[in-house]
Amino acid sequence: MNPIETVVAQDLVRLTPATAHSADVIDLDAHLYDYYGLTSLNMMLLMTSVCEKTKTALIHFTEDDIAGLQTPRDIVSLISKFSELENPRVAGSVGTGA
Repeated sequence: MNPIETVVAQDLVRLTPATAHSADVIDLDAHLYDYYGLTSLNMMLLMTSVCEKTKTALIHFTEDDIAGLQTPRDIVSLISKFSELENPRVAGSVGTGA
C-alpha cells in the first residue's frame, strides 16, 4: 500500500471496527456505504482525518467531490491529487478546486 492508501485503510478501520478489523484486509474497491456501512457523518469524519494526516486542505474538495466517493480507492485517488505526501509542490496551494 502507498502512504495514502495506508491512511485511508487505517482510518476506515477506526470508523468501522465491526466490518474491518485490520487495515491489511481493507478492500479498496468495496463500497463505502453498502459494504463498510459508513454514514454521511462517518464520511466527513473519514475525510477530515485523512486530509489532516495527508496534509491536504479539505477546501480543495467540493460537496460533489465528496458525494461522488464510493470506494476507498476513490478517496485515495481524490486525495492523491492534492496531498503533500504525493505532491510536495502543492504545499500551501489552496482553493484550486478538484
